Amino acid sequence: MENDLEVLRGQIHGLVAALSALASVLPPEASADAAELLNDMIAATGSSGLPGPTTQSMHATMSQIIGSLQVSLHR
Repeated sequence: MENDLEVLRGQIHGLVAALSALASVLPPEASADAAELLNDMIAATGSSGLPGPTTQSMHATMSQIIGSLQVSLHR
């Protein structure tokens, strides 16, 4: 079970890294639109009924991606 969690954690980090790479080449307006959409999704899923740890993990991943998009916006 612990190995499965590490695999999942690695997949999430890989996803965030891949999206960060994509965000670095997006035009600023696309990065801003994507960040806004992710913020809206975080707000919408806050009361989705998912278990607390699942929601927190999902929001943390989305926040990491938003941070990557912000780096693209500040270039």
